[in-house]
Amino acid sequence: MPRSALLDVITLRGAVDITTTGAEGSCQLEEIKEDHTLQVSWSVTSTRAISALSVDLEGSLDGSSWFQLGQIAASGTEITNKAAIEHYTGKPVAYVRANVTAITLTGTGTALLKLLYTGV
Repeated sequence: MPRSALLDVITLRGAVDITTTGAEGSCQLEEIKEDHTLQVSWSVTSTRAISALSVDLEGSLDGSSWFQLGQIAASGTEITNKAAIEHYTGKPVAYVRANVTAITLTGTGTALLKLLYTGV
């Protein structure tokens, strides 16, 4: 299959407060993509902290049956830097969504989580 020059860049989740796990809304891509990048970043207020975070990038061909393309399990330097990025290849999909599968929050305040997808 020839590679397209069309690049999809989608905000799967804006920087809004996260308090629980779960899948975000899905996005239909401009065309089927097989190479995917998920970037996770966050900021915190007051004494709030994220000490553990796992986010799955999920894909689908029909928008209803979902499978894991890959996972970010933030730890160490990623937790300190409040950001992580992963790239996944060879998995063609027409739809994507992010699924926060685990999060550990401490302290009080807010944790603003942002999820950005890029597909080629």
